[in-house]
Amino acid sequence: MNKDKKILLYMLIPGVLGFFIFYLIPFLMSIPSIFLDSTNSYDFVGLKNIRDILSNIPFLRALKNTFYFLIISMPLIIIIPLILAMILYDIDKKSRNIYLVLFLIPMAIPSGSLIFFFKQFFSLNGFFNNFLSIFDITKIDWFNSSYSLVAIIIIYLWKNIGYNIVLFMGGLFMIPKEYKEYAYLEGASKFDEFRYITIIYLIPTLLLVFLMSVINSFKIFREIYLIFGSYPSQNTYMIQHFLNNTFTSLNYEKLVSASNLVTILIGSFVFMFFYFENKLLEKIYDFRRGKNVFIKKNKN
Repeated sequence: MNKDKKILLYMLIPGVLGFFIFYLIPFLMSIPSIFLDSTNSYDFVGLKNIRDILSNIPFLRALKNTFYFLIISMPLIIIIPLILAMILYDIDKKSRNIYLVLFLIPMAIPSGSLIFFFKQFFSLNGFFNNFLSIFDITKIDWFNSSYSLVAIIIIYLWKNIGYNIVLFMGGLFMIPKEYKEYAYLEGASKFDEFRYITIIYLIPTLLLVFLMSVINSFKIFREIYLIFGSYPSQNTYMIQHFLNNTFTSLNYEKLVSASNLVTILIGSFVFMFFYFENKLLEKIYDFRRGKNVFIKKNKN
């Protein structure tokens, strides 16, 4: 093992030890609690705790709200940054850097300041309702109505769009310029260039953006908690609320059962994600080795 690899290994050791000590080992130690009842001398109850959690209405509601949030926000947090990144790609470097800094500012704003701004923005007499009144739209109590999830999605998008733009910009600059020049010389439209060249080379970046966006979606709980507290409306009651409230009530069997179910769901999703990613990347590598649909189409 050379010197560089040894240095890298030494740098990884603290992180790996921290993962095992503070995450993996406590998680494994909690698993037996799923099958025990602490209220009755830790008797073995089999899968009773799992059945109870699967019939728990707040848990099911939290799962449903989290699922709705992901279904609505994921396409938006991918499509909007992609469009903006493609626009920024075509402008001069100085202006592009200025816009990138502006888009990244929301990530540097403390959560408390961010929530104060959006509470004023979405209040009954705030800027957004005043803007809607121009079009004779009735004022909406965004944080205390069925539109509360929409407000949360807007906050999530505003905070994370800049990060995804940077990722897409990196992917766009990795596309060989000669392919785009060839498409231009052959008279290809912008749509053909996007379909046969840009999107193909951006697929690895798209997969990364999608995975990072899912991870960041769970971090939005901090903002939701600051706005709504521990017990928000039914529309914004997320899985993190359920886990946090269960921990506060010291119901460890329910907490461990719920957290393990969520872990299984997320783990299954990640496993399928990487499985399909590998399959898709194999096709992309074949494409890059010469199976360029656009080039073949125009040569024929």
